[in-house]
Amino acid sequence: MKIGLVCPYDYDSLGGVQSHIRHLAAALTEMGHEVRVLAPRGQGEPGPNLIQAGECKRIRFSETAFEVTWIGWSELLSLRQRLKREQFDLLHFHTIWNPFMPLQILLSTRVPTVATFHDTAPDTLLGRILARTLMPAAAAVLRGLLLTRSIAVSPSPVPHLTRFYRGDLKIVPNGVEFAEYRPPQNQPLPNYRDDKFNILYLGRLEERKGVSYLLEAYARLRASRDDVRLLVAGDGHLRQELEAYVDQHSLPDVEMLGVVDEETKRRLYATCDIYCSPAVAGESFGIVLLEAMASGKPAVGAANSGYRWVLQGEGRELLVPPRDAAALEQKLNQLLSDADLRQRLGCWGVEEAARYDWREVAKQVLEVYREALR
Repeated sequence: MKIGLVCPYDYDSLGGVQSHIRHLAAALTEMGHEVRVLAPRGQGEPGPNLIQAGECKRIRFSETAFEVTWIGWSELLSLRQRLKREQFDLLHFHTIWNPFMPLQILLSTRVPTVATFHDTAPDTLLGRILARTLMPAAAAVLRGLLLTRSIAVSPSPVPHLTRFYRGDLKIVPNGVEFAEYRPPQNQPLPNYRDDKFNILYLGRLEERKGVSYLLEAYARLRASRDDVRLLVAGDGHLRQELEAYVDQHSLPDVEMLGVVDEETKRRLYATCDIYCSPAVAGESFGIVLLEAMASGKPAVGAANSGYRWVLQGEGRELLVPPRDAAALEQKLNQLLSDADLRQRLGCWGVEEAARYDWREVAKQVLEVYREALR
């Protein structure tokens, strides 16, 4: 099967959707399929398996940011000719309603189409309005008139995807390269191997990710114990504000690491004793939770709709209320004080993450492709 995966974001930048597409492409290729990625121009160079078109601009919106991509008319005509030459059996769109490139490509093809919806609206007034009006209306038009099949990565976005049009919607989760996160491939970073516990956050530094609540929880934690360190990996428009908070409160042992490469990311998971993602809302899944779980580390998460779906069963013990620094501090302190609890929840995470290996997830995606081609 020849498959085109459409990415609306800069393919070279960090992000859950980009990671999803990269790993899905690799798994499908490993299974013998021919895969091309269509994405806007970024820092990387186009290659035989990467088709680039359109310019990308990042815009802040309601506690997060998204990218808008537009393909100029002359370039769009060239892309249409390229699509004809490629002779795809199927195009698979990701975050299809991200303006405007995905819709431009969708209207330029006649092959069967699948879309994966990754989005959950942020828990703000504007986000709630969008989730009840514009997003359901757009989903109804796309799913009812333009797409052959649709996928959601969890039940979290299902209410706004089915409000005006139910149709056929499959749940196919995100995945994890399970073997890549297992020891002994990834050794802890030596400069953090001492008598301190390491708490890790890895992700964008923006409002909806809740990093400010983690810093407040850490400040509370340090008031009662000095055997803990906070590692913050990632970047974003809040970085200076977060660094100022650390300075103003004289918080010791906070390492702001910036963006890290894949190898360092895996070694950070191996280094930490606890992973923490306090995202307040707007999460449909939680790939970082899976990565930490595959690494054998307890993954504390705020109880947003996406994280609640990942942290089920014993994982419920790792959930805390969103925007509650006191509850987060209590949960972290409980885990730091109980080695048996950390071990038990770490082992649970490994068993759970194995179910999300990309090879297993790719099989589920292929079944949706086969339905679209019938």
